[in-house]
Amino acid sequence: MIGSITELFYPALCTGCENTLFKGELELCTACILDLPYTRMHDQEANIIEQRLAGRFSFEAATSLLFFHKSGKVQHMLHALKYKNNQAIGKLLGAMLADELMRSKRFAEIDFIVPVPIHPKKGKIRGYNQAEVIAEGMVERGFFVRAHALKKTEHRESQTRSGIYARYKNVADIFGLGDTTGLECKKVLLLDDVLTTGATLEACAKLLMKIDGLKVYIATLACTEH
Repeated sequence: MIGSITELFYPALCTGCENTLFKGELELCTACILDLPYTRMHDQEANIIEQRLAGRFSFEAATSLLFFHKSGKVQHMLHALKYKNNQAIGKLLGAMLADELMRSKRFAEIDFIVPVPIHPKKGKIRGYNQAEVIAEGMVERGFFVRAHALKKTEHRESQTRSGIYARYKNVADIFGLGDTTGLECKKVLLLDDVLTTGATLEACAKLLMKIDGLKVYIATLACTEH
């Protein structure tokens, strides 16, 4: 009864459109789930992400679940995940990404997910790493995670408004390898929330490639189209 009264005065809202959720809907309403800008590029060779990253480091395949548009639903959802402690939306989107990858021949037999790390200082303030939250949603679909294979060794200001060169320079030397035991000759999915220039993914992937026989795959929840 208390729960019903609470729902009456404080109904659960869709993270995408902020309309009231109906019974059985969790975090996203059915309309938003159907209307999200899916990339559908998981089985597309030389897709726009792979073209963006080509020649910068070695990888087997790369994809994103959604396109990121400024002020759009995807930005709203990722902002809720990253800054408003809405970990439930991150786990839901992670599960949706996992479902897509499990249907893809190019991402078959991934051994481990390695989330892009954040600095302990930021982790202490925020309370969680958004990439690890996304990975938790993928674990619900049967994936395995190695959350400490990479570490962020230096805390720097956000690079959201930086250009390509500035972003690359800002992240080139601030990551390091952590516990990489047992990652030799494995297929590893490097996971992050958003891909823009790819500078962070490049820095992390180059570190992982130092592990003997390891193959790198790339996945993010969202990516910009340009």
